[in-house]
Parts: sequence; structure tokens; C-alpha cells
Amino acid sequence: MCSHLISLSPSYIDGKYHIGDQLFENYGQPNHIYFLYHGFSLISNSHDCAQHDFVLTANERKQLDKVEANKRILQNLRVAANGIFGTCLQIPITPQTWAFLTMKVRMCCNSL
Repeated sequence: MCSHLISLSPSYIDGKYHIGDQLFENYGQPNHIYFLYHGFSLISNSHDCAQHDFVLTANERKQLDKVEANKRILQNLRVAANGIFGTCLQIPITPQTWAFLTMKVRMCCNSL
């Protein structure tokens, strides 16, 4: 396994558990999570997607931050301070991904 990775697998629980309690993981995660944290992937996984990081350049971020509504959208989308919007691409594309891509395309078209 990737022992050089110092991160944790994102898991969620629905209540309080105690040391020694047996837990069962719901396999409702995409394959990149299983491979990265557990070293396997599922052949048939209805939750699978393609993990992708979209990036706003420093200039694009600066331009978007000039408008308060854009700043709120970026915050709601949880776009990182370095301009990275990480998302899991799947069909249908999520409204959050469409919102980010719309902003990105507008920045591109406005600079022409």
C-alpha cells in the first residue's frame, strides 16, 4: 500500500461508536477513493467517476474576486485559495461542476 501517503480515507458515520464496535463500510464511494486508501477498486461501481482538479489561474481568481457574487459562488463551491476546484466527474454533471465551468468559460471569453 502507499505508506508515503499521510492522509485519511473520508468516511462518515451515522452515530456514536465505541472502541471494539464492529463497523461496516457502505461501498458508496468512487473507485479512486478505494484504490488510493485501500488498494483495490470495484469492477462494477455505480458510484464511480473520474476525479479531476480544475484550476483558476491567479489572474482569473483576482478578476472573479472583484465581484461579491462571484466570491460567494467560489466559497459555496469550496474552491481552494490556490484556485483548485476538485470534483468527481460523472454523468449527469453536477450543478456545482456546471457552475464552476461556466465561470471558467466566461473568464476565458472575456479575455479574448
